[in-house]
Amino acid sequence: MNTNKDKKLKDFKSLDEQIDLLEKRGLIIYNKDKAKRFLTNTNYYRFSGYYKPFYIKDTEQFKEKTTFNDIYNLYNFDRELRNLIFSLTEQVEIKFKTWIAYYISENYGNQGHLEKELFKNEIDYYMLMGQLGGELKKSKEDFIDHHNKIYSGNIPTWVIIEILSFGAISKLYKNLLITHKKGIIKNKTIYNYEFIESWLQTITILRNMCAHHSRLYNRSLMKPKIPRQLNGEYIQGKENKLFVQLLILRELIDDEYEWIDFVRKLDMLFYKYKFQREFEMGFPYNWKKQLLGESITKYTVKTRMFIK
Repeated sequence: MNTNKDKKLKDFKSLDEQIDLLEKRGLIIYNKDKAKRFLTNTNYYRFSGYYKPFYIKDTEQFKEKTTFNDIYNLYNFDRELRNLIFSLTEQVEIKFKTWIAYYISENYGNQGHLEKELFKNEIDYYMLMGQLGGELKKSKEDFIDHHNKIYSGNIPTWVIIEILSFGAISKLYKNLLITHKKGIIKNKTIYNYEFIESWLQTITILRNMCAHHSRLYNRSLMKPKIPRQLNGEYIQGKENKLFVQLLILRELIDDEYEWIDFVRKLDMLFYKYKFQREFEMGFPYNWKKQLLGESITKYTVKTRMFIK
């Protein structure tokens, strides 16, 4: 009996064979040298994630008049989109590192992260200690070396927090007692700790996808908890799409003008590539209004760069 387990792996294909296969499937390639240069530096398998949406449904044949440039532009659009979003996730990471370190240090002293009573159980505590130990051994940071030499390896919470990844920060927050989760975000957000916990997990995954050059276009993502005031007809059924993640980022970015600038750049990116596939990423027809909210009038007047 033949099963998927027994299925033979595909054979290696040279650059010329890759291009030949694309043409046999109906892709129009006007400049084969350009296509070959691109595939020399871009894994064919990675590229396939961008050309499959151009297939005729349930076939491996391209839709009529599909060109290599169509897919090449989609690939570059996605690359620029990742870079644009990554800068926002970086801000969220730094902010929560700061909030967590400040709260723990203020309430439990300069090495408060060593206190077991912060955590829901001892397992979570010892997991963090093990992770910290591993990160300290690997760290090449000057500030860690400084504390090892000058302070006999005693490192304050506001320093140790800097060697933790966003994923570790997300887990740390999740594993704290509820009272501490509430304390960290007190007077800083209108949302409760359950939403923040979910959002940190969601944005961590999004951040890692951006950092590791994973495709965002038409991708199913983690479904976060969505508060009633963010939920609406434009979200329903699309909770695992990119647009919902952007709504969450909107709530986590403090600087209104920086957020407005992000939406402007996103708008310009759609315009640059003549991108008309927003719906595949969960964007509603009025996505700019949804992302900008009350800022939309100020945005259109101030920048004069709003693409109608």
